[in-house]
Amino acid sequence: MFRPLEAAIANAEAQNLNPEETEAYVLNMMFAEDGPVRTLLDPFISQPIGYDRFLDVTLKNGKKTG
Repeated sequence: MFRPLEAAIANAEAQNLNPEETEAYVLNMMFAEDGPVRTLLDPFISQPIGYDRFLDVTLKNGKKTG
């Protein structure tokens, strides 16, 4: 997890961004769809897990609500 963060900071420094832009740049890189945080969390937030939660919310006692 530290290596991608260090790489993102190095890329931000290479672009001569000010500190405020650097923070946004690094966070966007880390949490991008293909970023390291998403890659780490993908197995835990797969479609079936999300679909089960959706069903929990939309179904009540086996009947559709709304």
